[in-house]
Amino acid sequence: SAMAPAPSMFMSVPAWVVIAGIGVEGFWRAVRRRPGGTVRAGTQFAVWAMRPWLWWGLFNLVFSWRWQNGFNNLRTFPFFANLWEETESWGQALHRIGQAPGVVVWGGAVLAVLAALVGWLAWVLWRTPRRIWPALASLYVLTVALHLSLACLPNGAWTGGGRAGSLLSAWHAHATMLYTVPFVKDSDDYLRRFREIQPQLRSTIHGLSHPPGASLSLYWIGNALGARGLDIRQPETRLRYTLGLTLFGALNVVIIFLLARGLFDARTGFLAALLWATAPSVSIYATFAQDAVYAVFFNLALLLAWHTVTAVRRPAGFALGLGATFFALALLNYSWCILATIFAIFALWTGRRARWTPGVYALRVGLPLATMALLGGVFLAHYRLDYWAIYRFSRQYVDLWYPFTGPYQWLMALIGGQLDLLLLLGSVTCAAFVAATVNFRKLDFREPRVIYLAVLLGVFALPLLFGPNCLKMETARCWNWIATLPLAFAAAQLLRMPDRLFAVGAPVVSVLTCAGLRL
Repeated sequence: SAMAPAPSMFMSVPAWVVIAGIGVEGFWRAVRRRPGGTVRAGTQFAVWAMRPWLWWGLFNLVFSWRWQNGFNNLRTFPFFANLWEETESWGQALHRIGQAPGVVVWGGAVLAVLAALVGWLAWVLWRTPRRIWPALASLYVLTVALHLSLACLPNGAWTGGGRAGSLLSAWHAHATMLYTVPFVKDSDDYLRRFREIQPQLRSTIHGLSHPPGASLSLYWIGNALGARGLDIRQPETRLRYTLGLTLFGALNVVIIFLLARGLFDARTGFLAALLWATAPSVSIYATFAQDAVYAVFFNLALLLAWHTVTAVRRPAGFALGLGATFFALALLNYSWCILATIFAIFALWTGRRARWTPGVYALRVGLPLATMALLGGVFLAHYRLDYWAIYRFSRQYVDLWYPFTGPYQWLMALIGGQLDLLLLLGSVTCAAFVAATVNFRKLDFREPRVIYLAVLLGVFALPLLFGPNCLKMETARCWNWIATLPLAFAAAQLLRMPDRLFAVGAPVVSVLTCAGLRL
């Protein structure tokens, strides 16, 4: 496709973001250097909120400078696209947004849910509820309400009718896996005929790039909400899938709480779960994409892997559950191998330091991998599926979407992909995670949780740096599905800050960021 003209560098949104970020940084540094000067919590919070955006703005200016050498698809990454109007002033933009149908009603709904989430956070962090499960149930309900209300805001990223406030305004994007569901007439028939059906799945962008379980999971979610036999093009059907995806994806808050509690404590678990629920990368896609469905299994694998390796008593149950989760992941997404590698390295590293016996290795490492292999072998043999052939066919198609022809494209993808995904965790959350990692000391790397994080980051770095193009990009996307470990460390860092503003303000900034991006 023809390349769009580069936007004006010094009269663009990234340029103004850079100017604002430099101003905040300059004020903060000037206050710090004054004799006897003290930095107020609000000033440092503003720096944390702006600093990731400053780096984003600088990156976008560089990308705009060499626009003609970039990607032929300007929407390859969330912020590579110029979603704002070139000739529109700030006042005109605010006027347009204010006149959009539904902005007042659904904007008020978003703010009401946000206020309820802040009240919930104050309750669980500083009043310490006696019972955990009612608190998590409350967060689950508020998460569903937040994602649905944000999805009902006018969608400024799409032209035409999509600008109106509508829960289904994003469904016309043909990239969603929803359009693979009509190929599933029956689960058993679909699996037995998958090699025959697979070439037809390229009618939707993501349909051909996943194993058969991706379409089947959507099919089952739709059936659970009564969508069986209904026309996939009808709003009623899409509404059922919207509710199903949102309800299923919100289960992540429970898994994230359990993982962060295991790594740190219950307070950190509550905050980490809220940071996930309010992260723009989650809220933007929660109602129409399958990302949150994948995240349930990726996060469950992270939780079970941690307990399989570190549990003092009865690790066999965790090991069996982990093997079953790996099997489910292998049918959902090809990135399961990255998570299995993270587990294996973390387990072998821990075993070497703890001097495990061969029997312990067999229990904690061999049992989950053997369980996965057994379940996978029986499943593939029963349906006569050639998993390797299915993967190779998918990869051949995916490679077409990432035609890197030079080092500039590769570098822009490497930096831009990670920058976008980190920023989409929420700018304050992102800054907190960076602060937590740069403050690690040699003594910290004796702690299993820090080793776990280091292994995760290291395993992800390898395919990003040296893997094939499709693996580079899918790894970058997969980062968003297992961001629970970084979110746990970010939550711990926020709770260590001397002012409550950081813990309360981080999710607020995330929600307002998501609302602003959508409008």
